[in-house]
Amino acid sequence: MSTTTSKWAILALAVSLFFPSCSSDDKDPIYYPVAQFDGSHESVQNYLNPELLETMEGLGLHVNLGNTPPNVTGQFLDSPNVLEASNIENSTPGTIFADTYFTIRNFNPLTNSIDISYTTPGNTETSAAVGAVVSGHGNQFTIFAKHKVTHEAGTADSVMVVSGQLTSEGIVDFQFATFMLDNHGLPTFIANNKGRLFHDGDNLAEKQ
Repeated sequence: MSTTTSKWAILALAVSLFFPSCSSDDKDPIYYPVAQFDGSHESVQNYLNPELLETMEGLGLHVNLGNTPPNVTGQFLDSPNVLEASNIENSTPGTIFADTYFTIRNFNPLTNSIDISYTTPGNTETSAAVGAVVSGHGNQFTIFAKHKVTHEAGTADSVMVVSGQLTSEGIVDFQFATFMLDNHGLPTFIANNKGRLFHDGDNLAEKQ
């Protein structure tokens, strides 16, 4: 249940996160049917797919499971945004990418749904997902957000993940991942289950 407007430049590593020169003219949200999400490992697998979840966890993504996530709404700044790991060729861990502002809102504890968007300075990249899902317990949480990415050659399904521990100062142990869920066989996009995992270089995405 999501929509996105994205501009990607895969060669400009300090600016781009994911895709080559992608943009979308979508004006209305694209709604994904979501089965009941209870924050369990099985429900995360059902929302993504087992192979993708295994890949992301294998690269170091920490997934906080549970059915009682905190209310993580607010705006947070990931700076410096450091590449932690990737299964994309020629991606170098430690590379600094553009600072990224995340806006999280509309948390519904009855359905574990939430809305999330991000933007980089100058709006060089923006993405928004309506009706994402969130798992967690205590102050720990993980948000999974499907969204569409459109290129002149067609449209692909992507997923972004934000994970960490909520504090009064922001999100500690902050991680952000972007991965291809389904490229629908289009060679314009990276292969399915490929992507990048980032973390905040000072271990805190500060609340704005």
